[in-house]
Amino acid sequence: MKKILFIATGVLIATAIYYFTLGSSQATAQMKQQINNELASIASEGFSVQNREVTEEKDHFILSFDDPQKLTAFFKKHNSPLTLEDAQALQGLKLGVDIAYLDNAYSSASFDLYPVALPTSITTALQADNIETLKALQSIIDRKVLLAHIDVNKLGTGFKGYIQDINETIDKDVNAKLSLQGMTFSGDIDNNQVKSTNYALENIAYSIAGAFNLTVTGVEGSHQPQANDTYSAQKILLEGSDFSYALHTLTGKASASSQDKLTSTSLEMNIASIEMTEKQDHDKIEDIKLDMHVKNLNTEAFERLQTIDPEDEKAVLATLQELISHGVVFEIKNISANSVETQGSKLGGFKFFATVSLDQSLNVTQANNNPMSTLSALDAHLNLSVNSGLFALIAQKPQAMIALMMMPPKSDGDNKVYDLKVKDGNVLINGKKAL
Repeated sequence: MKKILFIATGVLIATAIYYFTLGSSQATAQMKQQINNELASIASEGFSVQNREVTEEKDHFILSFDDPQKLTAFFKKHNSPLTLEDAQALQGLKLGVDIAYLDNAYSSASFDLYPVALPTSITTALQADNIETLKALQSIIDRKVLLAHIDVNKLGTGFKGYIQDINETIDKDVNAKLSLQGMTFSGDIDNNQVKSTNYALENIAYSIAGAFNLTVTGVEGSHQPQANDTYSAQKILLEGSDFSYALHTLTGKASASSQDKLTSTSLEMNIASIEMTEKQDHDKIEDIKLDMHVKNLNTEAFERLQTIDPEDEKAVLATLQELISHGVVFEIKNISANSVETQGSKLGGFKFFATVSLDQSLNVTQANNNPMSTLSALDAHLNLSVNSGLFALIAQKPQAMIALMMMPPKSDGDNKVYDLKVKDGNVLINGKKAL
């Protein structure tokens, strides 16, 4: 349910940005006509417009999320992908939309968006087993606690806005609380299309008294279609009465690009440190890096995979078969940590890299029934290097002892190394045949 709430918050922003920036440089009368035109066609996009009220300077209506399949296509078309599963979870959601024309010196139009009805999936689930939470959420809706405000500038070249601060008890039975402070966003518009979006969040927290408290602080990010998405967070903290997990200074970027009907994606991430405390034990991992890439995905299949029903196994397998129709390359350039501190000792770290190529001859349905059949279509090289001190600690674990006896590592300076290669159905570990 929490996932749906966060998705709904994002939809508050995306819906306004993609439908109501159009015609923003026009006079009020022209803008009203433009919005009339857009609302007339909105039913074909999976929405319906209800209870519209129009005055000289203001406009109000309710936007209902009706058709998950069309909603998925709509958000994909506007570079804000929403999976079919998430769109199904949002079915039945209704957003109130208030428009004020020429409301201030900056804006040609200002928009307030807020839920007036929960998605059917939430209502059905809570009516069955948690009526008090349903009442609390209904109270939040009635008081317009979850509200996004957006201003479009008079030239129609940009927008800015915020999510109203939240400090609410979601479930009184377990004293579950949600808070959000300082959520702002802005962006650029060119030729009636959103070209970039930037956002920032001071902090968001969710807690259950006596159980845990999850806090995320200092979030920033940006999005540009067909370019890198960047993101960062100062701290992510999960803590309870006898445990604490803290992630410090996360930065990263992600991208997806298409050329010649093939899609490539990448993800890079850096984390300054992760600290873990359980009772008297304290561990720390420093300087964590992740760099992953996927190449040669069939673009049409890649896009279709985001819209098909995940329960339709036949359609999923057929789409996966098309996805690898040009052969796919998975590349992990780097997963590493510079050091690991545990039991009062600071040890060296580890590094892992891998390249895995799937030949287009792979039969996905057959592989689903018999994973070993994948080997003949697989060309892979994986390498794991672990500092000797850290390896010695791992080797003390009962779960690792038998595996290490059967497949001992090779030594390379102060590191223990496993090098695995798969080619033509053969598997080699440190140069020795395993299969």
